[in-house]
Amino acid sequence: MSVVANCPSTKVELTLSATNLKDKDLLSKSDPCCVVFQYVQQGGRQGWKEIGRTETIMNCLKPEWNTKIYMEYYFEERQKLKFEIYDIDDFQNRNAPLQHQDFLGRAECELAEIIASNNGTLVSPLKDINAPRSRLVIHAEEIDEGQKEGLRLHIHGRSLDKKDLFGKSDPFLNFYRLNTDGSRQLVYRTEVIKKTLNPEWKPFELSVRQLCQGDKTRDFLIECFDYDNDGG
Repeated sequence: MSVVANCPSTKVELTLSATNLKDKDLLSKSDPCCVVFQYVQQGGRQGWKEIGRTETIMNCLKPEWNTKIYMEYYFEERQKLKFEIYDIDDFQNRNAPLQHQDFLGRAECELAEIIASNNGTLVSPLKDINAPRSRLVIHAEEIDEGQKEGLRLHIHGRSLDKKDLFGKSDPFLNFYRLNTDGSRQLVYRTEVIKKTLNPEWKPFELSVRQLCQGDKTRDFLIECFDYDNDGG
């Protein structure tokens, strides 16, 4: 992609998830992270440039990544994207060198393909990996920069169900936007509170756009999970 001056554009947000990833760990499940590249042409040079990567989710073959990828969508430009998924061994290092990680598959598409897909969601088989059922799910949404309204939330839990056999639960929350086609979209994940049935999560902010696409009459979903190193 080479950006043309004054080319009309809009900001978009990409949300990523995957299903049926290959298990590369012997004694547990893979710890997947998705790395996003854009094909760029600048100053006579061209090639793939990393534009973002998700967090690593431990022991999970069907991750829903919380990290969003933000980029500009140029209406008159072809914007080629590449998504590579890795099993990250050093999961605490967000910028872990990819050549030292186990490869879990790749998908390529153009940004316009995602936006033109039903409900802005493209499901792509993963290539270059012997896992024919592996899929990457990419959801694109235009960011309404005029929608500034938001919520500040401070959430407590009381007398949660004990899920761990030898101790208390390690709860966290997932917030989902409910789409008109019946699907749901992860918009936020809280931190994990260790060993408690009465958690108090740190205050955080969410925009009305994230939760319900600006429609205050639309429901959203909150689910509480016990974190047990299996990706939730």
